[in-house]
Amino acid sequence: MSRFELQDTLATLVATRPESQVQNRLMACPDRQLAIALLGMDDETIDAIVSRVAPAKAKRVREELNLAAVRGLDVPTRMRILGRLVESLRQDQQVRGERSYLRPRNPRGRGD
Repeated sequence: MSRFELQDTLATLVATRPESQVQNRLMACPDRQLAIALLGMDDETIDAIVSRVAPAKAKRVREELNLAAVRGLDVPTRMRILGRLVESLRQDQQVRGERSYLRPRNPRGRGD
């Protein structure tokens, strides 16, 4: 499945699954992973999904979304995270944890 198909599936699941189930799965999903799953979606869809979580989590997810947009995560990582969230909603199971995908970089100009 392409990223766009997975994102459409995510939006459909959020709109059609029982509200309590969707809220439980989204609340259990780490903020960063939810933000990464939302990358590239239109604002209306993001609003519809984020409206299903508590206001404090929604604020954190939006902050992570802004950060994730500039981090430049590779496509396979983004697809894996998005796919896990979709499967979590389909099967009503907690999102599987993701190992850290942010690696420290050497400052520019340092040769070590």
